[in-house]
Amino acid sequence: MLFRSYPTVGDESQVRWGTPVGTEQSGLGFLGIDYMPDLTPTAKFKLGTLTHYNNVIKGGSALSTVDLGVKIGLTSPVTDINLNPFTLTIDETTNAAPCVYPGATICPDKITISPPSQSFIFQGGTYSLDAFFVDTSDNEVNYMYTEEGQDTSAFLWGRVTLISPPPAVPAPLPVFGAASAFRFSRKLKSRISANKRRPLAFTGSNAS
Repeated sequence: MLFRSYPTVGDESQVRWGTPVGTEQSGLGFLGIDYMPDLTPTAKFKLGTLTHYNNVIKGGSALSTVDLGVKIGLTSPVTDINLNPFTLTIDETTNAAPCVYPGATICPDKITISPPSQSFIFQGGTYSLDAFFVDTSDNEVNYMYTEEGQDTSAFLWGRVTLISPPPAVPAPLPVFGAASAFRFSRKLKSRISANKRRPLAFTGSNAS
């Protein structure tokens, strides 16, 4: 039997699934970046940390996909950019050799993010946001491998690209934060400084 929950642990948003063989469900967690400097188009930056809680669950209780909605907060003017959800595909492999993916355990799983980019409009200009991981060779990839029975974390990176310029000469995007979560949404929380607010809004989950 498949059952899901959407807990928040500290500032991390999670989705949990599966009938555990032990005591813990499998799951994904995302902890978004709290504050970042202005973004120059084409520059790589951290969106946050994605963690796969890769626990052993019973066959037929795995979740195959979840939607990860992204909100970016801009400061000048104060604007929230809501992107369409990215889809995270979860390949929970059978724990028997030979393994499909490389790793030290039997057998690692794979998390893939798609589509490669989302577009948005800001002050008359059209931009795209790419989301990706970086592998051990510093290559940009759309997946992460996760060890069985372990918690594996990886930075989710982003890059903003100018597609269609605004009427005025584009300046660096004044970003105060970006984060993502699963299914639910919450209003922005104020920080001590009025210029550094934390966006915590997120949507979407999709099982098959």
